[in-house]
This record gives sequence, structure tokens and C-alpha cells, in this order.
Amino acid sequence: MGFLHQLHLLLWKNVTLKRRSPWVLAFEIFIPLVLFFILLGLRQKKPTIPVKEGESQQGDAWVTPTLGGTLRPWGGAPAWGQGAPREAF
Repeated sequence: MGFLHQLHLLLWKNVTLKRRSPWVLAFEIFIPLVLFFILLGLRQKKPTIPVKEGESQQGDAWVTPTLGGTLRPWGGAPAWGQGAPREAF
């Protein structure tokens, strides 16, 4: 069975299911639209804060990634490679 035939059958099944439940289809369209317009209204209500060129709102957050400083953007050794040397037994 080819890809286009499978796609056709899947789309046909989807259309058939949407025809059988028009209320579900209405809510699938209506609820995201309502949420979109609520977010749009909230965004227009709050003024934007200008940021000067060269400034970052996150500061130096890129220097310390979420892995606890294991990655270094300047090419240094990772944190797990540093530390006190172990004694050989």
C-alpha cells in the first residue's frame, strides 16, 4: 500500500469522524480561538518594555547552562573533568 493511498484513507477516516460528531468539531475550533483572543487582549493591554541594544534581559545565563556548568562556551574543560586528582592504589 503506497504512502498516498494511506494518506487518503487516513484523511477520509478523519472527515468521516468529524461528520459524525459536529459538536466536538465546533469545540475543537471554538476553544482555541477563544484562548487566542484572550491572549491577544492580554498582550495588547500590557505595555512593552524597551531594551537597549547590547543589553540582555537574561544577563549571563548562557554561561551557566542547566547541567550545572558542565558545558563551557569558551571551550574550557567540562566540570566533570576538573577537581582533585585521585590517588592510584
